[in-house]
Amino acid sequence: MLKKVIALLIVTVSYAYAGLPLVELIDPRSPSKDIDGVITTKDGRKVQAHLRTFGSDKIESARNFGKSVAHASDPDRLLREKAFELYPDDPFFQKAFRQYASTP
Repeated sequence: MLKKVIALLIVTVSYAYAGLPLVELIDPRSPSKDIDGVITTKDGRKVQAHLRTFGSDKIESARNFGKSVAHASDPDRLLREKAFELYPDDPFFQKAFRQYASTP
């Protein structure tokens, strides 16, 4: 499942953060980061972007929450509500939270 999530490394360039494209990714090996950096596009161009990662700290938090609601009557609803509460304007992080919380 972890390989699927990493493969789901979705690059979101749908809106700008402080004038830079936003790139969101999952990095289970490092704590979450929110930094400006340079990425290389498929065609080799260097592009400055704002990088936001769903890191090991957020993964652990999601898994802990998933364990706490695993035996609830409707755990999927609770996961959706918590994901929206934590990341109301970020569908990518909502999905990452739900994926990790549902596989504790």
